[in-house]
Amino acid sequence: MNNTEIYSAIQKQMKKDKKENPGYPDHIVAASAMVSRAAGKLNDAAIDFKYHLNNSEVVAEVQKERLFEDGVKAAVVAIRFLQNLKP
Repeated sequence: MNNTEIYSAIQKQMKKDKKENPGYPDHIVAASAMVSRAAGKLNDAAIDFKYHLNNSEVVAEVQKERLFEDGVKAAVVAIRFLQNLKP
């Protein structure tokens, strides 16, 4: 996957996330917890991919899609965190 496709997926997910969750927490700990939660889901997907794969190409493709989706979601949450930092 190239950078253009990745950035496009992030922008699409960003629009979706802002629509579904218009109010991002102002509290720095709550906001950072959201980043940690998204990163945790990505980590779970990586563990499943690495250690729980049944040598099936179909399962591998589904897991790769999950990794990509969770990675994009984690990036969106991290970007929103950075956008909401108050000086």
